[in-house]
Formats: sequence, structure tokens, C-alpha cells
Amino acid sequence: MCYHKAMCAHNQSPSAANSTREFVLRHFRFNFTAALVDAVGWPLGMSIISAATILPLFVRSLGGSNLEVGLIPALSSMGFLLPQLLTAGYVQRMRIHRRYVLLVAMVERAFLAALVPLILLWYTSNPRMLLVAFFVAYAAHSIAMGCNNPAYTALISKLIPADRRGRLYGVGGTVGGILGLGGAFLARQVLQYYGLRIGFTLCFALALFVLVVTVIPLGFMREYPQNPPHEDGSLGKQFRRIVGIVRRDVHFARFLLSQVLQSFSVMAGAFYTVYAIQRFHVGSAEVGTYTVVLQAAGTASGLLWGYAADHKGNRWLLIVGSVLMAVTPLAALWVPSRELYPAVFLLSGLAVNAYELAIFNIVMEFCPPSDVPAYAALRATVVAPFRTLAPVVGGILADEVGYAAVFVLSAGAALLGLPLVIAMKEPRHERECLMSGADFDVSEREAVGK
Repeated sequence: MCYHKAMCAHNQSPSAANSTREFVLRHFRFNFTAALVDAVGWPLGMSIISAATILPLFVRSLGGSNLEVGLIPALSSMGFLLPQLLTAGYVQRMRIHRRYVLLVAMVERAFLAALVPLILLWYTSNPRMLLVAFFVAYAAHSIAMGCNNPAYTALISKLIPADRRGRLYGVGGTVGGILGLGGAFLARQVLQYYGLRIGFTLCFALALFVLVVTVIPLGFMREYPQNPPHEDGSLGKQFRRIVGIVRRDVHFARFLLSQVLQSFSVMAGAFYTVYAIQRFHVGSAEVGTYTVVLQAAGTASGLLWGYAADHKGNRWLLIVGSVLMAVTPLAALWVPSRELYPAVFLLSGLAVNAYELAIFNIVMEFCPPSDVPAYAALRATVVAPFRTLAPVVGGILADEVGYAAVFVLSAGAALLGLPLVIAMKEPRHERECLMSGADFDVSEREAVGK
């Protein structure tokens, strides 16, 4: 008996599994809609304070260095990835996840809310203090996200079938991207016509409003109680458990190693904007254009990548994303003029959308829902040091050697992990039993809108 099948037999009897599947089927449309509102709201809200364009401009405008620009993705990665192992055991013992998800999501947003008055007060009078406050708030926001991710993935894996998750995030990304085009255009206009001090204040306030309103439906998802494991949830027990997972699941181990090798492929993203500022002397208007192009790429590719994830598998999508992650930084070096430079953000949007969608969904397919917090936390913990170090290394390289070294290293890292992804089997096909009702029969597929 395979590991996943054994875990399925261990966690639920056939009658309990059927009851769970019936519950998921009965409430699928409501839960899908609730999750979709959040999946639309997140890219829309973040498009107004894009970490690839708006935040680097914000840091630069406060006198930040390349190293400090590199701290944006570093703090995001460290804050998001490191806490997950600490909270996974607690989350795994929860019977219901939705209330925790909503509460912690509001805490995430509270840290962004604190920046709105500080920008007004300190942008001109004390820019260095504002820069410090921004990094503290951004780090705290990312840590709260990391504490929330095991519960969020557990909630989604319980209530959204495996072959609907690509559609969920594909449609969400597309609709959010379409709306995000308006958000990015609005950010450009606000910065251009109101000036940077008022413009950044309005950008953060608008993003906060969108993020708060659209996350609320997650707290009302119709969720069945999950029987928590009887085992000890201590950190030591969690560590021994994840070591066992790596030893048993060779394909997940290959996935983890590929993630480590490809961690440095993401460091180029923080420097596409500042490279354009240095090389082509672009201003805030052009940066706003880059944000629009980035959102347009996500919009154009969301449905395509979601469809591919559902029908071809997330492993296939991860291969495509890895190739695009290698091509994009090389394109930044080869683009000959400022007029063609938006193509870099087009490629970046396609690459990141495919890569991140595949990573997020594929982790939930290696195991039954009861084990998703542990698997998600394991992936986050293993990758965290490298994802955190990558943009810092990128900032140092940019200052000491130049942007070309950053972009070449990023491309090489993306290609380095690709053979491991190719050697990995599609986990959805490996799993012979699915606890969340993902394997519906024909009539059930019609009922949920196959």
C-alpha cells in the first residue's frame, strides 16, 4: 500500500470519507465563491502597492540603497516561510480553521494600516525613520501571513477539490488581474498627479481597503470539523515527523531540493525596476506602466495556467514556470531600449504566475488534507533560509558587481532545479485516495461544473 493510501485509510473510514465528500459537494459552490472573492481581492489589493514596482520606488524615494530594496523580498520570504513550522502543529490540531484564518488575516492587514498615517507624517520630515517603520511593518505583516498559511492551505485542501484549485486561482488571478490593471493605472495616476507623499499614502490606504473587504468571506466558508491527530504537537515531534516525510516520500524530497536550488531565481524580480531607473533613467510614470504590464501578464495568463494546472497537472506547470523564470532575467539584460523594457515585466508576470500557482497547489497534492499543514510547513522551513538570503545576496551583488551578475545568477538557479522537477512524478496521479472529494464521479463532476 502506498504511503498516501495508507494515510487515507488511517485517517478516515470509507463511510467517513463518503460523508466528507458529500459535504464538500453540497457546499462546493458557496465555498468556491468565498475563496474566489479572496483570490480576486489579493492580487487587486497588492497591485496598488506592487512589491515589484511600487515598493522599490517607495524605498528608493526615501533614500534606500540596493541592499534595502533587496530587503523587500527578503523580509517577505523570511516572514512568510519561517513561522510555518512553529504554527503547523497548532493548526493541525484544529477541528475548524476558518475563524483562525480570518483573525490572523486581519492582523496582517493591521500592520499595513499603521503605515498610512506614518507616510503622511514622516515622508518629508523624517524619511529615514519612515523607512525603518516600513520595514518593521512589512516584516510583521509577512510573519502574520506565515502564521496563517498552514491554516489557509488546510482550509482550501479540505473544501476545494484538487482539480478545481487551478481554476480557483486561475480565475481569481485573471479577474483580480483585470481589476488590478485599474489598480495599477490608478497607482500611476495618483503618484503622478498627487506627488509621492500623498500618492503613496493613498496607495496604501486603497490597497488596505480592498484587502480587508475581500478576505472577510473566508471566515464564513462552510467547513466540516476535522478530527485532529492524537499525537503530540510539540516542535520536536513536528521535526521528527517531517524527517519521516522526507524519507518516505521521494518525490516530495525531489520537489524540496528543486525548491532550494531555485530559490535564487527569484532575486532578480526586485531589481528589474531599479535597473531600468539606472540604465534608462525612467521616472514614476514609466514605473506605473511596468506595474500595468505586470498585471496584464497575470490577467492574460491566469486562466491559461489555471486550466493547465487542472488538466495537465501542477508538475507540468512548474516546468513551464521554471523555464520562464530563467528566460526573464536574461531578457532584462538583452532588451536594447526603454521602449521595449516593459516586455521584461510581461515575461515576469507570466513566469511568476505559473511558478507560484504550481508551487502553492502542488504541495496540497502530496498528502491528504490532515497532513497539509505539516507538508506546507516543511516546504516553507526548508526554503526559508535560501529565499531570505537570495535578495540580500542580490543587493550585495548589484552594489559590488552590477545587475548583470544578479540576472545571470537568477537564470542559472532556475535552470539548476529543473531536472529534479522533470524527474518528479505528478503527485495528483500518485494519490489513490483523496480526502477532500477531489475524485468525483461523472455525475458529481457535472454537479460542481466540470
